Amino acid sequence: MLASEPEKESDDPTIENNLRNQWRSRLGLDLPLFYFSLTSLSTPNATLSSTLTKEEEAAMKKLAFTSGNAANSRLLHMSFDAMWDVLAADTGRIQEKTREQALVRINSLKTADSKEKIEGLMGEIRKLNILDPQFNRKFIESDKLFRKWRIEKSAWRSWVPSLRFHPDNRYHRWLWGDPFGYSKGVMRGDFGISLHTKQPISKTILSGFKWSAFLAITSVLIAFLISIPLGVWAGARPGSWFDTIVQFKLFLLYCIPSFWMGTLLLVLFANPNVLPLFPASGISPAGGLSQGMSFLEKCIATIPYLALPLICYTYASLAFTTRIIRSAVRENMMQDHILTAKAKGLPLPKIAFKHAFRNALLPAITVFTEVFPMAIGGSVIIETIFTIPGLGYETVNAVFTRDYPMIVAVCALTVVFTMTGNLLADLLYGLADPRVKLKGQTNG
Repeated sequence: MLASEPEKESDDPTIENNLRNQWRSRLGLDLPLFYFSLTSLSTPNATLSSTLTKEEEAAMKKLAFTSGNAANSRLLHMSFDAMWDVLAADTGRIQEKTREQALVRINSLKTADSKEKIEGLMGEIRKLNILDPQFNRKFIESDKLFRKWRIEKSAWRSWVPSLRFHPDNRYHRWLWGDPFGYSKGVMRGDFGISLHTKQPISKTILSGFKWSAFLAITSVLIAFLISIPLGVWAGARPGSWFDTIVQFKLFLLYCIPSFWMGTLLLVLFANPNVLPLFPASGISPAGGLSQGMSFLEKCIATIPYLALPLICYTYASLAFTTRIIRSAVRENMMQDHILTAKAKGLPLPKIAFKHAFRNALLPAITVFTEVFPMAIGGSVIIETIFTIPGLGYETVNAVFTRDYPMIVAVCALTVVFTMTGNLLADLLYGLADPRVKLKGQTNG
């Protein structure tokens, strides 16, 4: 954030420190982490340490713990800042070499966390013999505050626990936004600004979600359209030549890693030296789609780019779903009502698809609802191999660029969609099998 500020180009450390404090306040980083905290009576509150750097805040907390008085420790730090401001604003009254030596020692004073360190640095500054009256006045004030802090007799406060409540905290602003309108909060769909692209994360997620969701939903639908007849017919005729071939081929498909399959497809079908049938990467031509193209024409132009990724998305789901449906149908073929249907002379296809398959829907529903977390999380490997701008691809970029807000947003949405999928699965269980009750019942 600081790098994007035009004032950051200045070499004045005061400007950089002011910008840092402004961003800390704007982002709420000077607030407590949660709604409550268990500390000691000597721990400084957020208002005392809001304008300090991390190193200065840690030093002040240690000084406050030593003396038992956070207010006096903060006053001592403020006096060091006042000395630094006098030297920083000097226009030539003090010799430059002496001024630089004093600035170095005052910066060390700001991060000094013990009585011995402060005494040593104050003694070194005194030996520099700075004759400027304004600086000497600030130095005397700091020395008096230090003497007062050193004889402080309230160290017992550091050992008394204190439970503090913080209505305005970082977690609350992350959920519901800040009162200044800088962030609306994740509950309103605002995950903040990307540290890498400097764009709203919600915009990036919406852009990537449509591709991840399209590939995930389309692949699951294709997998079910193929796996249902294969699984039902193989489960209805266990041990047949059809069942043996299906099991063997599905086992091979399920064992193939997605990264190996994706690479193989690119080598075979996107290689100019073999079979250049499909593009190697992307979702559209390099020059983009023409503005005058209709929706149907855009879909036709995009299909070649999505063919190979859809194969990678589909084959593993196809193999897994078919085996699940086959096992469930085979188990249901042993039930009494199926044996009764066979005794009545009903044809095998009708028994398998009408009677056995309905009772085998529960495992298939479980697999189907997994499309929701897969849609939001995307496939990291497949989207990276084929350079598809989905959420999986964006997640990889966020990890490499340390874009933590983006990573948190994807993980949080993945959890939400996983819970949504589980809820939908419970509702579909009740529709598929009347024996499943959505409302708890008690005996007696």
